[in-house]
Amino acid sequence: MPESECMRIRLKTGMTDKFLAWAKQLPNRMDEVKIGMHEQGIIAEHIFLERSTEGDFIVFYVKADDLVKTRDIFQRSQRTIDVEFRHIVDETWDRSQVSRLEPVMEL
Repeated sequence: MPESECMRIRLKTGMTDKFLAWAKQLPNRMDEVKIGMHEQGIIAEHIFLERSTEGDFIVFYVKADDLVKTRDIFQRSQRTIDVEFRHIVDETWDRSQVSRLEPVMEL
């Protein structure tokens, strides 16, 4: 049965535009995106932007066949798009400010 998770992650100060620029070019690379998602067992992935007085956050949602397996495949992947994603995450996400959102309903 598919699994999902949703996290709220603070973006590092001054890095929102850099992250958004990277994310917004992904629709132009859908062939790469689809291959990677298929290999990782990802059914759906969404990223939302929240701007607040506390700073900018992304809300990251992923649904996959097996989240542990998905993470492992992603971390080991040498696909250009996955290497780039790991790099942009390291540059722009404040990993000390991550909260997991509690699922209430999923249909």
